[in-house]
Amino acid sequence: MEPLTTTFDPVALSVAENEFVIRHLGEPWSIAGRDIHPVPLVTPHRKDRNPVHYPDGVTPAAVRPVIDRVYELLDLEKHHGESWEGIEVIKKAAQVYIDQCHKWERDKLRGAPRFPSMHSFDSKGRPFKGGPGSDTGRVQTYFDKDGNRQKFAVEFIKTAKDQWVAEWAQKAGTQADQPEGGLTNDTDKHRWECFCGHTEAYKVESRQSFNMARGRMSRHLRTAKDETFRHREIHTANFGSRGGDN
Repeated sequence: MEPLTTTFDPVALSVAENEFVIRHLGEPWSIAGRDIHPVPLVTPHRKDRNPVHYPDGVTPAAVRPVIDRVYELLDLEKHHGESWEGIEVIKKAAQVYIDQCHKWERDKLRGAPRFPSMHSFDSKGRPFKGGPGSDTGRVQTYFDKDGNRQKFAVEFIKTAKDQWVAEWAQKAGTQADQPEGGLTNDTDKHRWECFCGHTEAYKVESRQSFNMARGRMSRHLRTAKDETFRHREIHTANFGSRGGDN
């Protein structure tokens, strides 16, 4: 049995596939699938198990998991009263990605990076590919009109992990138990700064340099010989108890 699809990520689909999803959400695959028109390959490879291509740019393997998952959630909502984010949230996520793709294409003609979220930007708007905070590996976010990063992916069902907090955790998280600051990322000077005066510099244009400096600061907080307890508190607050050097 295949695992349930928990998240809709429009980035995993092409523009044409997102448009297909918008048109057919809520339908069973037996109906939605009729809008896919495979064409036999003229000269298929002898080992090709499915010798067709999809001139419309929509492949069943990409869109069917989304169509099936939404249809299943609608059925659970109707018969068992189970709540989920709803069709309109999924459609909106798909449309946002479509709109951003078209915008990126237009902006590219004017000199902008092809995929802006793979970059960070300085105060003059100059892009640095792989800079601090940028997407790595694949596009995951986009910039809204205020320049804030927003995620493309949405959950079908909101997880409750951030909605319930144990009583003991609430008490442990009171202001009295919180460390007093102590760690700063000075983006103007491009360095991490500890309250004790220790610093770790990084190159603003390099994500690897940023992560390495963060890792060195993590080790400093764990191994500092003076004000040991405060250093440990700040490390736990910023990196967690297991380290977080990467």
